[in-house]
Amino acid sequence: MHVCFRVQSRSQTTVRNVAGRFSLDQLLSDTASINDQIKNVIDLHREPWGTQVTAVEIKDITLVLQFGYAACWID
Repeated sequence: MHVCFRVQSRSQTTVRNVAGRFSLDQLLSDTASINDQIKNVIDLHREPWGTQVTAVEIKDITLVLQFGYAACWID
């Protein structure tokens, strides 16, 4: 499997897992710390591929609103 695909796949999964631990307010206000946490997790997995992660930056957050709407309709 191509190393770029592996790094990208691992990065996407890690972003979802780490970002999912925080509230929206935390994601927007503490991005530097969250970026560092994401980079640290990716660094744990990248060594066998001979790559190095130099920076991680969250640029855009897309909310899935369907869950919020579903919660409104629960009796």
